[in-house]
Amino acid sequence: DVCSSDLDSFSYTVSDGTDYATGTAAIQVNAAAQTIMFTSTPPSPAVAGGTYTPAATGGGSGNAVTFGIDSASTSVCSVSAGTVSFTTAGTCTIDANQAGGSGYAAAPQAQQVITVDQAPAFAVASPPLTGTAGQSYSYTFTASGTPAPAYALASGAPSWLSVKDRK
Repeated sequence: DVCSSDLDSFSYTVSDGTDYATGTAAIQVNAAAQTIMFTSTPPSPAVAGGTYTPAATGGGSGNAVTFGIDSASTSVCSVSAGTVSFTTAGTCTIDANQAGGSGYAAAPQAQQVITVDQAPAFAVASPPLTGTAGQSYSYTFTASGTPAPAYALASGAPSWLSVKDRK
């Protein structure tokens, strides 16, 4: 018989054929172990403003694996309806839990740690709107973020257009 606590009492009777004795004793009920395994891979890089839907498998209790945000990460990320939202750069720790039941102990908490970067932010000036063939022009803009953004032209850009880093 499976009990809801680690210790349970029961009554017993001992008979040696002539004398009878009764009493109580404690028995240890061992519940089966469960393990939580994350089955999803977080975004890399994860950036502020982005989202992620974690997934995990649990043990045999049949209870759902639930997700929460570790208390040290609440300023970096939050979870609602199973979706994690990244709010700022930092470390986001997702806690996964599964309750016990049906002969299974609660699973030890599993964690997934995600580094959240700050999305690039561009400071844009107004470029010249007209130009003369053969004349060189420069257009300066800056971008910030963690890690530092890299600059490149999108595929399909004209061959005469280039990007030069002026660090």
